Amino acid sequence: MNLSVVEVADLLQIPKSKILKLADTSKIPAYKINGQYLFSLSELIEWTLINHNYIFPQLIDHALNEFNMNFVILFERGNLVYDIANSNNLKEYDSLMKNIFIPQSARLEDIERTLKVKNSLTIACLKTSYAALHPRNPLFCLHKEESISILNFQKSFEIDDTRRSKVNTVFINFNANAARHLLCRLIISYLCQSIDMAILLEKKEDKEKFIDLAKQIINK
Repeated sequence: MNLSVVEVADLLQIPKSKILKLADTSKIPAYKINGQYLFSLSELIEWTLINHNYIFPQLIDHALNEFNMNFVILFERGNLVYDIANSNNLKEYDSLMKNIFIPQSARLEDIERTLKVKNSLTIACLKTSYAALHPRNPLFCLHKEESISILNFQKSFEIDDTRRSKVNTVFINFNANAARHLLCRLIISYLCQSIDMAILLEKKEDKEKFIDLAKQIINK
């Protein structure tokens, strides 16, 4: 879908003049057609995530409508697990494989590769002293098996990608295609902006309460 400068300014809550300046200097992905800038929603989401920009509800609402995704079902299918024991070699993520919901249609080698290679993971910052990880590269499965699992470790740990941030939460999402994976990354990052979500995870609330809070945050 092509978005206009005015639409992008609304979705990102950035003045139109600044959007034009960013486009003129190639600091935001844009296409100039007949003298007018147009923007791709997927590229805009990717740009927002890469630059760790604040995510506004306008972008969430627009993206959910565009991709027609019911994010609640994905959390319902996945696991929410607390107090996972830290292994001796955290970069291997052995504990993750034992606790995530793995769709039958997913390739185990793809999952292992994504979880073991630090460059395949990206950061979503919880509003605490900790951060959360989630896959940058898609983990594919059938549409009916899409899910998001949330895992919390007993001890926080550091990996190089976090810029020395302490990590104690990992989101693992399985999606039917790359576009839906990108939307899940956006949703996770948006939820991680909420102090209420950070408090809920610190209190080790159950999945039902997590989903209720997620719906409140998304539907505000």
